[in-house]
Amino acid sequence: MKFVLAYTFHPGGSSAEFEETEKRSMQILGKWQPSVQVSEWVDRLDGNGGFAVFEADDPALIMKDIAVWAPFLHFDLYPVLDVGEATPVQQEAMDFRDGIS
Repeated sequence: MKFVLAYTFHPGGSSAEFEETEKRSMQILGKWQPSVQVSEWVDRLDGNGGFAVFEADDPALIMKDIAVWAPFLHFDLYPVLDVGEATPVQQEAMDFRDGIS
């Protein structure tokens, strides 16, 4: 299944604390390898987070990766379908509703 993971930094703390958190995050990132195959990983231009697109069939692998970053980041995880797959499903649902009088 395909997912989009949105992440933002935990709010709060002083500027000095944020800088220390940022440094620690970079140390971890330098040694970390995702457990899932990430197809896209982008940062927000405002510097407050980013997004990753990946596929995974094992929820434990997703949890493993999120757990590494949980002290630093807040996550929103969305299962998604490509538009080409989603459109026929949506059309089928609309046809079903239209068929009920």
